[in-house]
Amino acid sequence: MTYKQIVDRYIQKWDKILFSTQLVDRNKATKAVIDAYKAINLPPPEIFFLSSPSLEQNLNFVSLSGDKERYPIRLKSLLNDRLSVTLNEQLIDETNLDPRLTLKNRWSSRDNRGQIFEGLCDILYEHVYNVHCDRYNINFHKTLEYELIFTNSWFYDFYINQISHNPDLENWMILRDLCEECPYLITYEDACLIIDRPSELYLDRELVPHAEGKAAIKFADGYELYCNHGTVIPTKYGQVNPSEWRSESIISDEDNNVIRADSESIVSILFNIGYKKFGKELPNTKDRYWNNGQGLLRSYTSFIDYSLRYIPDWLNFYYYDYYDFGESYYTSSVSEEIVDWDTHRKYLEGWYDREQSIYKSLPFKVSEEMKLFYRAYSGDYQLAPRLDFPPLSKAIENFKPKLNTYLLPIAYGNRQELYYVICDNVYKQFSPVYCQIPNEEPIVYAECISSWIAAIEQCYRDGGYYVAIDEETGEKLIEQNLDKIEPIFEKFNPDQIDNWRKIWKS
Repeated sequence: MTYKQIVDRYIQKWDKILFSTQLVDRNKATKAVIDAYKAINLPPPEIFFLSSPSLEQNLNFVSLSGDKERYPIRLKSLLNDRLSVTLNEQLIDETNLDPRLTLKNRWSSRDNRGQIFEGLCDILYEHVYNVHCDRYNINFHKTLEYELIFTNSWFYDFYINQISHNPDLENWMILRDLCEECPYLITYEDACLIIDRPSELYLDRELVPHAEGKAAIKFADGYELYCNHGTVIPTKYGQVNPSEWRSESIISDEDNNVIRADSESIVSILFNIGYKKFGKELPNTKDRYWNNGQGLLRSYTSFIDYSLRYIPDWLNFYYYDYYDFGESYYTSSVSEEIVDWDTHRKYLEGWYDREQSIYKSLPFKVSEEMKLFYRAYSGDYQLAPRLDFPPLSKAIENFKPKLNTYLLPIAYGNRQELYYVICDNVYKQFSPVYCQIPNEEPIVYAECISSWIAAIEQCYRDGGYYVAIDEETGEKLIEQNLDKIEPIFEKFNPDQIDNWRKIWKS
């Protein structure tokens, strides 16, 4: 059995543990918590069992957040640190080991399954955030983030059983039992909240909550959540099949307090409806779908962010060999202590100022949509097969003047075609995308950057792009199925579908 097969076995083992719908065994959970507290030199805490993460359940424990300076302790993270130290002391020769399987890179591996489980926890802990602290309290969020990531212990399970010569079994068993028995956990120095597992849990192919026409997450006390590919959506949408969702419900929604401007719920619903259907059902409100920066939806901003968060997740899940390994922002941030919010805010403001100075130095104005695209996409992964999307710095280097306008390249195709937007000195919110094939007249390729990126995202999700194995080399390749891509592209760019066919099918 190869290392890859062995690793897959441990990953699948922990997927079954963490996505289990078996109710928490309170005796085993209590013992696991007491042992864990003892290991970090704390007395047994007062333990509370919650039947669900519902707001009603958490209101019983709002007193725990009375002091705004009080934060959860990083119990699993501290146990992880203890285990990591003893394993590092063994000085194991990892020269011939896949970089992902070394202690140094265990959390920088972009295919780390802890991030997948973290996505489920983010959904379940939403009410906990609201009850315990201000939603923008970065310290509370950061502490919980550590705990969620370290809950998936497949790596240590693999490493101790397959790599380590003299494993630290005591610390490992304490961490293992805590993660197995208490996957949903919030710990303070003197109190511990253990949230029960869902009684029903439905996941899509990427292991995120998803169900059509029914709740994706249900708890024994009746609490339930409707989800569309990892995004919580209102009940009235979740109870019916996505094919029955209507555009009118988004524009004039009776539950205005549920669906908010530029919320992720709106974007998730719009992705299913599609620009083509939306335009037919609401021809007079067409612009609101993509480009209403000051109005109801502001969806073009969210479409870019929503898409560019999903694509790397798909690549991580199916095509992790694509990535290089080394220090990442995520790796460096994991070791940080509780941060000061003012310092973090100043850092973000400085980054924003530097970005704005780049645009001010250009002889043309960049659309707001394009700024959002480059803010979300750094150019460190391939957005689509057969297309090269350079980072902002490279795009700016290659812009070309043309009379009173400028051509700013966004992507280059492997058949020498160029995809670009036209810039001038007039402020715009969005940018149509043009395609220039050598020796031919340019054509409008996509309604705007958002609609193009949305189509790319949907191609990954629905199988327009897929992973294949090269029969000669055994390497993974991302291939495309034009027959599947065609209706997806038309869904988001109906007015440009003939141009798409000309480029890809003629």
